[in-house]
Amino acid sequence: MANSLILDPVDRFLWSIVIATLFICAGLYFYRAYGQKNRNEKIIMCGFASIFIGLAIGRIFFYICDFQIKGTYINHAYYGDFNEYDPLLELFVRLAFISSFTGITLFIFCFEYTNKHTGYILTLINVLLIISIAISPFELATFITNYIAVFVNFLVFFLILIYFT
Repeated sequence: MANSLILDPVDRFLWSIVIATLFICAGLYFYRAYGQKNRNEKIIMCGFASIFIGLAIGRIFFYICDFQIKGTYINHAYYGDFNEYDPLLELFVRLAFISSFTGITLFIFCFEYTNKHTGYILTLINVLLIISIAISPFELATFITNYIAVFVNFLVFFLILIYFT
């Protein structure tokens, strides 16, 4: 059994700050959307807020994942073996992937809704990736997330950035 540092109190505290900041940023975007008079600007602001909410919920699930690894608590830090975990870990990792990509997909949908040049093909691709992550075995879902979905979403954000400049 190779014990690795799973979590320590400083790490938990810093991730809690990140999660709270993501929710605050989402709230600010919703507030700014509420103040906009243009309907398309409201929709885009809500899309930006959905990214932050999706990432925050994903981080919460990853936060819970650390408690599903079997180990010991030594000197105010938790050490464990990544090969010995509760089966709930796979569920929480999968939920983290799905919630993060759902937030990104909602932003892409809002972008496509306001521009109408893509015919919702980018949203459809992301929805298919989310469904494949949800129904595939855990190892395949991890592969799809790390190598296909991340690359596709990076490419989409890059194209959106080029479109806005």
